[in-house]
Amino acid sequence: MKRLFLLILAVSTADAVFKYLAVRSLPPADQSHLFFLIDLALHKNPGIAFDIPLPFVVILPLTALICGIFCYFIKKSWVTEPKIALASFMIVVGALGNLIDRWLNGFTTDYIILFRTSAINLSDLLIVVGMLAFLWYHKGNPSERQTS
Repeated sequence: MKRLFLLILAVSTADAVFKYLAVRSLPPADQSHLFFLIDLALHKNPGIAFDIPLPFVVILPLTALICGIFCYFIKKSWVTEPKIALASFMIVVGALGNLIDRWLNGFTTDYIILFRTSAINLSDLLIVVGMLAFLWYHKGNPSERQTS
């Protein structure tokens, strides 16, 4: 399990490097078309998911709240439900990766363009996979079923 936590940190580090390189080297998303299904290009996301515009003064406390909630799950489930802790850790690391990027650049750097319409980065993938795993393992948690 410890290796998975390290892998998540490695993915987050790779994401930071890719974001740095994307800002400095990749063409804008509307000028690059490597493949139909996937492109590598720079997309400056000014808001949250799906480019929904939100000012940083809203994003910062919202991210802090989300991270706080999932840090609680990490602490609560670290020993008894390590899969829930791992999923929560993925969400926190992904959210912090995007928050730091937004803090440094004024936008979230997306560099993977899917179907020429959706722009994502590795932090986004950590959040989505972490959330799916959290819901899967939390729903399957025997202690939760006994209290219901």
